[in-house]
Amino acid sequence: MAFAALAVVATLLAFPRLEAFFQIQAGLRGKETLRLTVEGLNGALRRYEPLPGLIAERPVLAQALQAPDNAELLQRVNEELRLTAESLKASDVYLMDTTGLTIAASSYRKELSFVGRSFGYRPYFTQAVEGGLGRFFALGTTSGERGYFYAYPVEVGQRIVGVVAVKFLVAPFE
Repeated sequence: MAFAALAVVATLLAFPRLEAFFQIQAGLRGKETLRLTVEGLNGALRRYEPLPGLIAERPVLAQALQAPDNAELLQRVNEELRLTAESLKASDVYLMDTTGLTIAASSYRKELSFVGRSFGYRPYFTQAVEGGLGRFFALGTTSGERGYFYAYPVEVGQRIVGVVAVKFLVAPFE
C-alpha cells in the first residue's frame, strides 16, 4: 500500500515536468511546421513577383494611359487584362493612372469592377508610382477578399505614366 501511495505521489510530482517537456516538444514541432509553411508561401509569392513588370511592358497599356478617353482602346485593354488574369489565375489585373484612378481592369465585366475606383492610397501603388516594385498584403476594399498585391510602373521613355497591379488571393495558399 505504501508503495502505491509513493508511486502516486511521485507521479503527481513528475507530471508538471513531463507536461512541460511534451509542450516544449510540441511547440518545437509547431515552430518548424510554421517555418516551412512561411517558406512555402514566400516561395509561391516570389514566383508572381516579376509578372507586373512584364505586363507593364505592353505598349497598349502606355497607349491607354496616354489616351484615357479612347473607349475602343480601353475596351481592348480591359479584355487583354481579363485574359491575362485568367491565364495567370490572378484575382485581378488592373491599370491605374498616376493618381491611382483605375482606367482598365480584368474585372470590367463584373458588378464590383475596379474601373473608376481609386487606389492611390494603397502602399503598392505609391511604391510603384515612385518607380519600384510595389507589394502589399491587404483585404480588398472592392472585393472584400484578402490578397497579395504586386504593382509596377508603366513607363513611356523614362516617364512614369501609370501603374499596373496584379492581385492574387491568399485563400488558395492557406
